[in-house]
Amino acid sequence: MRKPSPATIIASVALFFSLAGTGLAASRYIITSTSQIKPSVLRTLRGAAGPQGPQGSAGTNGTNGSVGANGAAGSAGAPGAAGSAHAYANVSQGGTLLAGAKNVLSVSHPTMGLYCLALTPGSGADTSTAVITVNEDSDVGAYAVLVPAAPDCAAGNVEVFTDDAAVGSTNTPNAPLGSNLADAGFTILFP
Repeated sequence: MRKPSPATIIASVALFFSLAGTGLAASRYIITSTSQIKPSVLRTLRGAAGPQGPQGSAGTNGTNGSVGANGAAGSAGAPGAAGSAHAYANVSQGGTLLAGAKNVLSVSHPTMGLYCLALTPGSGADTSTAVITVNEDSDVGAYAVLVPAAPDCAAGNVEVFTDDAAVGSTNTPNAPLGSNLADAGFTILFP
């Protein structure tokens, strides 16, 4: 092997010191925080705020919260105005006049499927037509028929027949033709 020349030795020493100095400078003078920069230089670097960008799209809805507790009960409302019906009543299958009737004084039940309703005189109910519905708690699939002349009841009464449409015809006297009288509760309204 040949001996290195003096120029190679000098160049190698110069290279060593230049790399060592750069490493020393890098470890000592590297900027790791904005506090190491002069505030006036930072202001210049930041510059003025730009215009506001366009609005982004709406995000998805969040999940619903839990149900809150029920509030306190409100005070009772004022009574409603009197209805315009002339009369109404709810009658049980056994012929009992249930609570809440208007201008129906009493009910009698002389025979199966026949109900006689005594109406308040002068109420106008005896001159109006009636709407009758069979109550759902009745034992039969019945329908009801109003007979204003009331041949089977006392004078001034109206007759209501309840009929089981599911059974064959017996043609009961004074009842609608082809009827099978059967007890059934009903609601009647004289508008």
